[in-house]
Amino acid sequence: FSATAAAGDEKMCIDEIQALLKNKRYFIIVDDIWNTKSWEIIRSALTDCSFGSIKITTTRIYDIAQKAGDVYKL
Repeated sequence: FSATAAAGDEKMCIDEIQALLKNKRYFIIVDDIWNTKSWEIIRSALTDCSFGSIKITTTRIYDIAQKAGDVYKL
């Protein structure tokens, strides 16, 4: 894949996820995020968190946890 094709595939996946979740209530767990870029892509796909939807993320990396939202430190 070229960088352009990969970016196009990424955008297509984000659009499909957004269309699937639009006007729906959902509960999503994203487990073990290892880098900020991955979290940014996932977050962009889950922008509309209406209807009482819930997103939970886990990571071992404190900086990523801070970017994801509220941090619960064990």
